[in-house]
Amino acid sequence: ANGGSGIYSYSWNTIPPQSTSGLTNIGSGTYIVTVSSAGSCSTTASYTVTQPSTLSSTLPVVTAATCGNNNGSIGVTVSGGTVPYQYTWSNGGTAATITNIPSGNYSLNVKDANGCNFTVANIVVADNNNPVTVSLGNDTSICKGETLTLSPGLYTSYRWQDNSTNSVFKVSGSGKYWVKVTDGTGCSGTDTINVIVDCSGLYFPAAFTPNNDNWNNYFGPLGNLGSVRNYSFRVYDRYGQMIFYSTDPYKKWDGTLKGGGYNTGAFAWFATYNIVGQQPRTQKGTVLLLR
Repeated sequence: ANGGSGIYSYSWNTIPPQSTSGLTNIGSGTYIVTVSSAGSCSTTASYTVTQPSTLSSTLPVVTAATCGNNNGSIGVTVSGGTVPYQYTWSNGGTAATITNIPSGNYSLNVKDANGCNFTVANIVVADNNNPVTVSLGNDTSICKGETLTLSPGLYTSYRWQDNSTNSVFKVSGSGKYWVKVTDGTGCSGTDTINVIVDCSGLYFPAAFTPNNDNWNNYFGPLGNLGSVRNYSFRVYDRYGQMIFYSTDPYKKWDGTLKGGGYNTGAFAWFATYNIVGQQPRTQKGTVLLLR
C-alpha cells in the first residue's frame, strides 16, 4: 500500500482478525485484507489459497508367491498431494512396486513433497503351494540293446537322478530312475520309474494247490511279467466252458468259479501276449489242480 501518512494498518477477515501485513499457517480459502492509513482512504484486497487434494492410493495389486519362492509382488498407484512421492516399504523397498518378495505381511508409508503422508498396513502376500504332478509312466522292461526315452513333459527345469538337466533321459540299463521338474511358477514335482532290461518269456506251472497254505495257491504266468504286453489268459473246464479270464499277468486263478472250489482235476488254459520288442506269442496247455 502507499499514500497517506506512510503508517498503515491491516485488518484480515480471519477469526480472530489478524493485523499483520501477511498471513502464515493458514488453511485453504479466500482471505480479504483492509489496509488503511491516516489521511487516506482505505482499500481492500482478496487472496485465495488452495491446497492439493488428499494424498491416497489405489488398493494394492498383489501377486502371491508360489511354493516357498521369492516371486511375489505388491504395487500401488498414489494420487493427490504434491509430487514427488517418497515410498518406504516395511522390507526396505523404495518404489511404488516391490517384486521378488516372499510370502508374508507388508506395510507401506508414502510421503509427498509437502511432508504429508499416509500408511497402508497389513498387505498380505500369500504362498500358493501347487505341487506339480509329473509322471514317467509305469515300471517297465526293455530288451538288451534297446533304449527307453523318459519324457516327463514340458517344464521350466529338470534334474535327473544323475544330476543331468535335459528335458528327456535315455535309459539302456536296469535301475531306478527319477526326475524333479520345476514349472514357471517355481513349483516342483518328482516321479520314479523302475526299468528292467530283460526279454525272457513266460512259463506256466503244470500244477498248483489252492489250499490256502501260502504256497502255490494260484495258477498263472511266471517270469518277467513287467515285459508283457497285450496279455490275454483263459482257463477252461473239461466241458470247454471258460471259467477264468484275465488281461493282467499279475492276476491269477485261485482255483474257484464264482466263489466255489473245484475238486482235483485237469484244466486247459490258453494265453496270448507280447514280450517288449518281440513278435506276439501264443501258449497253451493243461494244469493239474490238487487239493
